[in-house]
Parts: sequence; structure tokens; C-alpha cells
Amino acid sequence: TGYADQVQRQKLISCLPSTFDIIFLIYQSRQRTVLTKEELIHKIIESNPKIVDKGEVEEQVRLLLEFVPEWISEKTARNGDVLCW
Repeated sequence: TGYADQVQRQKLISCLPSTFDIIFLIYQSRQRTVLTKEELIHKIIESNPKIVDKGEVEEQVRLLLEFVPEWISEKTARNGDVLCW
């Protein structure tokens, strides 16, 4: 990966604490432990007007899955939906 990719990755990593907080509040307010990945990403974007890039949110979720797999994980359901809990 090039320098620009590393800079982008660092930018995404620096946003992870606020993304973590948003995800925590989404699950807490919904009183559910499982959401589809699509629904989760939609709710993150909906809850933060500063976020405009869906791809960036998807990458932040992927980084959280990588860095804190004991806190958030995903699995593909039989119907093909990707579930996050």
C-alpha cells in the first residue's frame, strides 16, 4: 500500500472511538444485539451528519471487526444478509 493508503487508514483509525460510541448507542437504543450490516451502516450514517461516505463507514466497521472482534463480529445468515452483533 502507498503512502496515501496509510494516511487514509490512520484517518479512519482516528475516527474509531466515535464510531464505537455511535455503534454502542445504536445497539443500546434498539435494545437488540443483532442488526444486519446494511442496517447498522445506515444507522451510523443517519446518526452523524458529518459522515457522507458510505465506503468510509464500511471500512470503519471492518477495522472494528479487525481490532475488537470480541466486541463486534459478523456472520452471513442463510438468506445472505450479513449480520453484526
